[in-house]
Formats: sequence, C-alpha cells, structure tokens
Amino acid sequence: MSAPKLKSMCHAILLGPLNVEIINRTIETDLLPGDLYLSKQAHWHIAKDHPEDYDACMRAIRCAAERPGLIGQSPKHGDAFEIIVRFRSTSSPQLFTLIAIGMERDERGVYRIKSSYSIAETAVENRRRNGHLKIPVR
Repeated sequence: MSAPKLKSMCHAILLGPLNVEIINRTIETDLLPGDLYLSKQAHWHIAKDHPEDYDACMRAIRCAAERPGLIGQSPKHGDAFEIIVRFRSTSSPQLFTLIAIGMERDERGVYRIKSSYSIAETAVENRRRNGHLKIPVR
C-alpha cells in the first residue's frame, strides 16, 4: 500500500480498545480505558513525512491496540508513550515500527496516535538496554 499523495485521501480511523491493562503494568502508568484513534491529521503526517514507512506503519497501527509489542516512554516525551511492533521476517535487520501515542485521552475518551515510523533495530536494542522499552507484562 503506497502513501496517499493528498490530505483528502487520508481518513480518521477508530482502531478499537487500547489494551491499557498491559500498558499500565508494563510502564507503571494509570491509563483509563479508551480506544486508539488515528486522526485524519496524524494519518496525513505519516503519509507525508514518512511515505517510505507508510505501509508498515498502517499494518503496525492496526495491530497495536490489542497486541502491543514492546512498550516504553521516552524521557524526552513525557506526554506520550511508545509501542514498537516488529514484523517477523528472515531479513536482517528486522523491521520495527514505532507508534507514538498521547498519554491523555481527548474529550471523546480516545488515545490519539501522534506519529508512526520505522525505527532501526539498533535503536530498539539501545532503548531496551536503557530501560526505555520493555517487554509487555501480560
């Protein structure tokens, strides 16, 4: 799937319930139940700013609400948390996709995706080593 070339081709997507229980246990937060939401603006941001990652991002976003991969919080972005989805393949390096999600629900009670893009395997390893990314506590 290629990235849309026009903002009018991007749509908002309500992705369903975010698995806040796993996120809360993993990064010791107190998120309230809510759905995961990709706004038209965030969708356009991903398409425009990360077109080479668009297909992987959209696939990762669709599975992140229910089955988060690695979960973390960057010390530089206290207002958001991250979910990393890995697509299994025989290629090296592995393909990892980061999804940045706001920590607070909006007025509709949804958690908004802020961005999504590919992230290098070495960056994932460094974040895990530094304690910024963790394996989900199920």
